[in-house]
Amino acid sequence: MKPFLKGYWSQMAILMLVCQIGFSQKKAALLGHKFAPIWSPSGKEISFSYDYEHQEAKFMIYLVKPDNGNIKSLFGKQGTLSDFSKNGDKVLFSGGENGYDNVYQIKRNGEGLTKLTEAVAPFSNRDAVWSHDEAKIAFGRIDRSNGKRDIWLMNADGSDQINLTNSPENQEAVFPVTWSPDNQWVYYSYTKNGLSQLFRKHINNLKEEQLPQDAFHNFRPAPSPDGSSIAFISNRKGTRSQADNRIFVMSLDGTNVRQVGDISPLHSTLSWSPDGKYLTFNAFAGEFVEIFTIKSDGTELKQLTFSPPQPLIKVLKEERIAQAQKLFERSRKKGKEHELFVASAMNALGYQFLTEKQFDKALAAFTFNVEAHPDDANGWDSLGEGYKTIGNKEKAIECFKKALSLNPSDAVKSNATRLLKELGANIEG
Repeated sequence: MKPFLKGYWSQMAILMLVCQIGFSQKKAALLGHKFAPIWSPSGKEISFSYDYEHQEAKFMIYLVKPDNGNIKSLFGKQGTLSDFSKNGDKVLFSGGENGYDNVYQIKRNGEGLTKLTEAVAPFSNRDAVWSHDEAKIAFGRIDRSNGKRDIWLMNADGSDQINLTNSPENQEAVFPVTWSPDNQWVYYSYTKNGLSQLFRKHINNLKEEQLPQDAFHNFRPAPSPDGSSIAFISNRKGTRSQADNRIFVMSLDGTNVRQVGDISPLHSTLSWSPDGKYLTFNAFAGEFVEIFTIKSDGTELKQLTFSPPQPLIKVLKEERIAQAQKLFERSRKKGKEHELFVASAMNALGYQFLTEKQFDKALAAFTFNVEAHPDDANGWDSLGEGYKTIGNKEKAIECFKKALSLNPSDAVKSNATRLLKELGANIEG
């Protein structure tokens, strides 16, 4: 199945510039994507979620120090951290099974786990954020049956949950959400007719305002700590490519819009440092999504997290398939083929090759994946798509059926089933 960062790889040349700016020396390396950076109230740490199984689905929460890049695990629980309490002693995070997440509160030492929402299929609750007085919590709810998204509000103990946005049929709320410093407004973005726009809604009179009113893709609003400005991500080139995203800051009324630096953030969290001088975000650095900081005037871009190199991907991209196969076989004889690459990165590279019509390399990438990870349903599903693309119906059907036999995720199951139907295959067989 195609990776969630579909379309980004064709713009990788732009993002490779990140690696040439001269960042500080790395202190620790975690192999894989990093998401959802949140600045702690002390300003001395930034939390992020680490894709520890490299399948873009299971995350552990880590902390990185912005001054020296030192990394440590927070409390050893699976999930995605979405907010710190005002004094930093508690956090909100989301986690769950089969995509049906719930919102939890826990102390930083791992004690006092409290479940604040009850997700009942097909709903999933995530991206919870305290109001600054910690009396309320705003969070996102997804209806997995139709993809509908709304912003919800509840008391800090999880009671009195209400739907704040009640999104119409043709639009959906996009989270995470943020609060104004006076606790009266919730900021979020709406996607309507394919265009994302920034909004804020008053939590008492439910007045809704759009900021700014333009025709660009704007999302991920983040009010500054002093409430004087809003940082956001915007695509101003009229494309749907994440490589054209940039960070902007504007006045609270939507005027004085200015670009911050020239790096391409993902559709992810923007978080201010407590002193309002810096922003943290994630973006590609080579093969993986890493955590960055940048000063709000666009200077002092700094990469905080790093991933070690993946030799097989490097060889497959720069040399012939034969050289990659030799490297793989040498490593497999030593039982070290898993050290050559991460499955999600090789999977994404395979789709990049498909887009570039390098079909032999695409099939090689997908094949390396299933040989190193034979029980990975997503790998077999991707190999099936590779064979389907080149017209090898028999091999494609074989791979899709193999994917369905390996207890696939709902997304992989749906994709493989749909493509088997397109190929006229007997799914039961």
